[in-house]
Amino acid sequence: MLLDREAVIAVDSEPDCIQRLKERYPDRSNLHAFACDAGSAAFFDLARFRPDCCVCLNALEHIEDDRQALHGMASILGPGGVVVLLVPAFPMLYGPIDSNLATTGGIAAGPSTGWPTPPACASGRRTT
Repeated sequence: MLLDREAVIAVDSEPDCIQRLKERYPDRSNLHAFACDAGSAAFFDLARFRPDCCVCLNALEHIEDDRQALHGMASILGPGGVVVLLVPAFPMLYGPIDSNLATTGGIAAGPSTGWPTPPACASGRRTT
């Protein structure tokens, strides 16, 4: 989980997820966890940490305004910073992780696109 780095900034739109992360790693002074959305003003404040990269795994397709989220990620990085994305690119790559999360944007879902319509997320969680 990269906890051997100088600083790890974790972001999720669900405060409960952030709380669980803090409870799991209570003694990690280099872990900074925040409940906010990648397009929010609070996210832009993360630039104060001067991150050199932003890693977004299986989350962008669940963000309604994915363009704003990408802009937010890129804007907090310094010169030479990198955004690393992992998103499903084709219906055949749509897998269990995607079907367990409610897709709100990014990738189309439903019968007309050939994508399976994801079930409602049991926890109501939307990942960012």
